[in-house]
Amino acid sequence: MLDTCSRQGRKSRNSRRSEYPHLNGNKMKNFFNDLSLKVFGTEIHKLVRRDDPETSHAAAQKVDTTKLEKIVYEAIKGFPDGCISDDVLRLFPMYPYSSITARYKALYEKDLIEFEGTRLGRSGRQQRVMLAKV
Repeated sequence: MLDTCSRQGRKSRNSRRSEYPHLNGNKMKNFFNDLSLKVFGTEIHKLVRRDDPETSHAAAQKVDTTKLEKIVYEAIKGFPDGCISDDVLRLFPMYPYSSITARYKALYEKDLIEFEGTRLGRSGRQQRVMLAKV
């Protein structure tokens, strides 16, 4: 018996799945995890200076920049009209200020966010408005 999709020249859902076995199940999940590892994260040499004490180098190796960049990017993406640093910091009270704010530059350099104008922050000073690009 012919499937109605086949008779109309289209492929059925089951035949589409079998065409792309490399994108099924855990392989697809792993593909996107590998992709995010290439997009997110900052090399250790960018986190410390050559002449910093050994303790700073050890601390830089322990920072999970991949995780931090992902959560900051997702937070910014959650504000379709853009957000300021105060908005992002409010979402992550459990993280140190500098752990969050240091990610903006990395995301900007990777062309994942853009800055568009300013808004008044809690301090009464202007802060740049960040928008997710992708």
